[in-house]
Parts: sequence; C-alpha cells; structure tokens
Amino acid sequence: MLLASTWSSTQLLADKPKFSKPKFPKKLIKPRALKEGDTIGLVAPGSPITPEQLDIAKANLQSLGFEVRHTQSILLRKGYLAGNDRQRAADINEFFKDESIQGIWCVRGGYGSARILPYLDFKMIKKNPKVFVGYSDVTALHIALLRYAKLICFHGPVAGYEWSDYSKEHLSILMQKQKNVFIRPLIEAKEGNSIKDSITIKSGQATGILAGGNLSLITSLLGTGYELDFKDKIVVLEDIGEQPYRIDRMLTQLLLQGTLQNAAGIALGVMKNCEAKDMEGSLTLNQTLTDRLFQLDIPVVYGLSFGHVLNNATLPLGINAQLDVNNRTLELLESAVRN
Repeated sequence: MLLASTWSSTQLLADKPKFSKPKFPKKLIKPRALKEGDTIGLVAPGSPITPEQLDIAKANLQSLGFEVRHTQSILLRKGYLAGNDRQRAADINEFFKDESIQGIWCVRGGYGSARILPYLDFKMIKKNPKVFVGYSDVTALHIALLRYAKLICFHGPVAGYEWSDYSKEHLSILMQKQKNVFIRPLIEAKEGNSIKDSITIKSGQATGILAGGNLSLITSLLGTGYELDFKDKIVVLEDIGEQPYRIDRMLTQLLLQGTLQNAAGIALGVMKNCEAKDMEGSLTLNQTLTDRLFQLDIPVVYGLSFGHVLNNATLPLGINAQLDVNNRTLELLESAVRN
C-alpha cells in the first residue's frame, strides 16, 4: 500500500539545523513488542533502493507475519541519495506519527542518514515510540533517537537483503520480552562471508548499557550535537571495507578525544573486507585492533556475529548487557520491548 507524502516542494528547502549536546539519557523508552499481523513501515533514510530490494524487503517482513507499507517516495533517487533530505525525514516522521504503523524498518543503509537528523521530530517520536530497525549508516539515526527521543533502537538486519535463519532467530527479541539472550562468535560457511576466529584483545567482564554501531558513522558525528556518549557503556562496533590504517585512524580519533577510555567494555563485530589490499607495509586488522585497544583497561573482544555479515544478530541499543571476553559472549540482561 502506498501513502502519499504530506510534504510540499516548498517545505523541502533545508533549514539551518540547531545543535545541542545532552548527555546519554538515564531512562530510555522501550517500544511495544511486535506481533503477527502488525504493520511495518519501510523507509530508505540514506542511499537509494531498487525495486528488487523493495520486493526482498516486503518478502522478508511478510515471512515474519507482518503487513508492509511504504510511501510513494521510497524509490526516489537523487544521485547517491534516496531523494531529498526533507523527504526522507518526512517518511520517518510520518510513520512514527501514524497509529496504524507498529514498527519502522530500514530497507538499506549506504550513505545519507546523518543528513536528515535536523529534520526529525524527536518530541513527536518520543510520544509515539516504535520498534526501529537497521544498521550501518542507520547508526546515525540510532544515536539521534536514543539521545533526543530516548528510544531504545535495534541494530539489526536491514530489510532489503538476504536474511539467514540465524538472523531471523535473533529478531525474536522484537516480538517477545526476552532476557539472557547471548550473542557469540559464529563462523559462516557461505562463500564471501567467512570470518576468522574471534580474538581476545583484553580479558575480563563488564556490565553496562549497549551503545554504538558503525565505527565510521560514530566518528563522523564527533563534535556535533549527535556525538555518542560512551561513559560506562558496553560499546559495540563494526564496519566494512575500511583498510587497517583507516580503522586505526578512526580508533585513534576516539582515543584522542578520550571517548573510548570511558567505556566499560568493547564488543567488536565482524569488520568485513577490512584487511589491507597489499599486506606488505601494513598491519593486519587484528594487529591494528590490538595495537589501539589493548592499552585500555577494559575488556575487549573481536568477532561477535553482528555487522556486515549474513548471520547478523540484532542488538537492542539502550538496554543493559554483560560482556564476558573469556567466554566471548555478549549477554542481553533485560528485555528490549514491552507488552
């Protein structure tokens, strides 16, 4: 079903965004659990999507028993963006406000989510909390929704790509009040998605609120009103297609700012395609991560099954979790949804 957007062309002129820097909220809002028959609004907050990706997204969500809706603008294209910034923000605002929509799912990430942050109606969203799912570029939206709408968000599979049975299994946390769910390393047999064994960078245990997402997006928001507060958090990080020196650069930026030093622990997902193209003269990815993160007096592990991989676990950002590096597990200590 298509919904006509209520935004006129004159309203698509960008306003000057206003920034403030509040701290990470102490009390967050849990969205209502999804159930079979609920309607999910599909959005493309960053890069454009193809009709084929839209069909895959519909099929994925329908396989879980959901109805699917989207606006007429979802297939718009403006160069490397899925239409105008205001238009993409309007789709998200519209679905949060619409009482007939129970959840919002991103079809893909790519690039562009950060551009729409000034145009989201956080006060309205706070009054209408809903399950919001995506990852990668969507990290910008997760950070903003956590900070300004106080909404627990879900770092999980985007809808427009293939889902494994593992990924589907972990989506159950959106539909049931579950706790003591474990995220572990997982070796993927599918060609092109195989990962190396996980590595212990610094042993230990830590408990804290889950926060984080895509490393590139987190560092790109430093110094803005959407900077992420890592103090006493279990920080989850992942990325794709970044060579070791680039991973080094981003982690160094976080270290120079003193951001990572305040974390309770760090759980790294799979950094897919992040080895150097020419290994001569380069550190390996594992060497880079160890070089930058071993110095921290907190537990750090690499290789848990989330990120740009087929078996992508869903992480509720904003709930309590425990990182156990010795057992290489991330345990979700509380449910992420309410009845």
